[in-house]
Amino acid sequence: MIIILVTAFTFQSTLRAENTITAYKTDLQAGSIIFPGNTPVPEAFKKQLSLVVDAYILLKDAFAADQESKATQAAKSTLDALKKVEMGLIRGEDHILWMNQYRAIMTNLNMIIDMPGLDMKRSHFSVVSENMTEAVKSFGIVSDKPVYLEFCPMANDNKGGYWLSNDKAIRNPYLGGKMPACGKVTETLNQ
Repeated sequence: MIIILVTAFTFQSTLRAENTITAYKTDLQAGSIIFPGNTPVPEAFKKQLSLVVDAYILLKDAFAADQESKATQAAKSTLDALKKVEMGLIRGEDHILWMNQYRAIMTNLNMIIDMPGLDMKRSHFSVVSENMTEAVKSFGIVSDKPVYLEFCPMANDNKGGYWLSNDKAIRNPYLGGKMPACGKVTETLNQ
């Protein structure tokens, strides 16, 4: 009895797989398959991500000015904007990628909000920056302002650190008043 059930299950699974492969080949030949990761990102998602970037820029500016209370408030604003992004707008591998970035950004924004001291907050800003950069590169944004990727080799105990900015003029969020102009523009992300 068990052997018959296993055989029937295996046959049904094989038949389903063959039907899926046949349908996939037919769709591929008709040119109607869009592979995960290659789907167009909806404008609504890009606009929502743009609002997160705008809030993030204020967070970067607060760190550059060595203003801990403003950094905390800007982290809260960035978190609020992040929570308004409709993750259901993207599908497949893009959705998985966004969910990973979302979790990392959210976790580290909460750490910026909860941790005392600029140095502790800046260590979490680094992770937020990495994931924000990846999100902007992966999905794009809708903005009339340029978004520059900037880098300081001395940030994070000389390990280096990236951040996003709307200005070519360097205002270093990692070193603040100690070395405000340390860094360079490495890329323009929304041309």
